[in-house]
Amino acid sequence: MKRLLLLIVLLTSVVLNVEAQEYRYAKRGYFGSANVSYILWDDFDSSVGIGAEVINGYSFNKWFMLGAGVGANLILYKDYENKRVVEAAIPIFVHTRFNILDRKVTPFFALNVGGGIIVDNYNSGVCSSLYLDPKLGVAVRLKNGGMIDFGVSRLISGGVWYGSFNGIKVGVSYTW
Repeated sequence: MKRLLLLIVLLTSVVLNVEAQEYRYAKRGYFGSANVSYILWDDFDSSVGIGAEVINGYSFNKWFMLGAGVGANLILYKDYENKRVVEAAIPIFVHTRFNILDRKVTPFFALNVGGGIIVDNYNSGVCSSLYLDPKLGVAVRLKNGGMIDFGVSRLISGGVWYGSFNGIKVGVSYTW
């Protein structure tokens, strides 16, 4: 009987200890984030797209973050004359992020809204663009206070006279 009681006390202390060590992300203050992504463009045949973004901002609590960022989205494709074309959309945007749960693994929603410029070697031109990038994903919080997230977003970017640069972005980010 004493052994059973001792076993129950030990198991209870282990369970309480594990619960006490559950990770809670309550960071408040500055955050930085770096993102790389692969882009599947809608409007281009046989195109390859890659993107990168850097975001800096303020984390108000474990659920809401607000910041500003800059990035580069590259499009590589061949035109009608079989010439290689490289176009770059360089967005400058406001970043908002909402974490859904207070857990180590949490789904999230992020939204980047802004503008930028589009540059290419085909028309030798530059134009301004609109930039909208809603993202759904899953974040894994690390013990060091950082976060790694995996997400999918629908990129909507259009130039004044270039047309649209729309696509699906699949990316990974690290937030510190």
